[in-house]
Amino acid sequence: MAAGLPIIMSDIPYWRENFMENARFVDPSTPKEVSDAIVSVLNDESLRQTLIGQGKEKVKTLNWDAESQKLMEFYLTLRTKL
Repeated sequence: MAAGLPIIMSDIPYWRENFMENARFVDPSTPKEVSDAIVSVLNDESLRQTLIGQGKEKVKTLNWDAESQKLMEFYLTLRTKL
């Protein structure tokens, strides 16, 4: 996503929940499903541009500054429980 590429991800609940608008999801054990997703992204300019644009926006929230804040809040919560 950070490289401005459309993403095809394994259909894992966590990834689907967190990247729903940013990627196409496939069952990685089904080659036909994987190849169909690749072909659809390659052949559909609108889909490709949508995934690229939404991916670039998502990447802005996925950085160490944002994640470190969450981690520090978690540590503080643990500390108050000890």
